[in-house]
Amino acid sequence: ALGQSLGDPPALKQVVEALAFQHLHIEVTAPLVAVVRGAIVDLIVAEVGHHFQDSTMFGFRTLLNYIGGSMIYIRKAYADRLEIIASSWALANRRRQDPVASDADESDDDDD
Repeated sequence: ALGQSLGDPPALKQVVEALAFQHLHIEVTAPLVAVVRGAIVDLIVAEVGHHFQDSTMFGFRTLLNYIGGSMIYIRKAYADRLEIIASSWALANRRRQDPVASDADESDDDDD
């Protein structure tokens, strides 16, 4: 999907955002992006580098930077919201499973 969307910026953005959401559990940082990018580029150069022009490798590095930057942005922008949703979901499920405990929780909230 990533390769197919390279010529379509909105589609590329959607694919990269989906990839970033799938990796929210990983603390992606700029140094980590640089290490992963370097490892991937080194592997490509070692295996098939003689088939690629410098401009091709530049484009590939740029794509990897875009993906890494998107992962960093998505984590910073949405992690707090997703944590709130997860805790609310857990609370709602706990109340549904144990209505007696939820009544006690609600009465404790009324005391404030």
